[in-house]
Amino acid sequence: MRSAHERVGVQRADVAVDWMPLREANAIVTAHHYLHRPRPAGTAQRIIYRGVPAGVFIWARPMVSGVCCGFEPKAIIELARMYLTDNQPNLATASFRRGLAMIRQKYPLVRAVVSWCDRTRFDGAFYRAAGFKLHGMARLRSLEASSKRHGGGRRGRVTQEDRLHPKDRYLLTLREDGNANE
Repeated sequence: MRSAHERVGVQRADVAVDWMPLREANAIVTAHHYLHRPRPAGTAQRIIYRGVPAGVFIWARPMVSGVCCGFEPKAIIELARMYLTDNQPNLATASFRRGLAMIRQKYPLVRAVVSWCDRTRFDGAFYRAAGFKLHGMARLRSLEASSKRHGGGRRGRVTQEDRLHPKDRYLLTLREDGNANE
């Protein structure tokens, strides 16, 4: 039988988030995240649960050249990678809220967070619990005609298997006070 703590989930006091070098976060992601590849040009955070490192977030500007989900490039940030060492109830959402507050301080113009969820691996439960709304599906460039000329749809890109998977796009819009719109 589960203890009372296990039934309730993670307590706010159990979770901390701090900045970490992107190089270190990418090493963890490359070794443990399902994509096994780094995310260049981002900002990284270490998730700490009960005093022990428990995962990482990598935040970055979306890899688009213009407006993304209705937001100008400086007004949106992507939760590009999230890796947790274990699946404690509520650890992802509790640490996300702390990490997002730090991002809002570092990037005060950010008004939205976007992230993509690989539907062959995940059901989007974290995104819904964190207040994200389903905002459509990602374009699968790897299935476009140009991918036959240039691997994965872009010159020099190798087509990784996950680029062929359908991905849901989730969007979290933020109010001026930094809280999520409901």
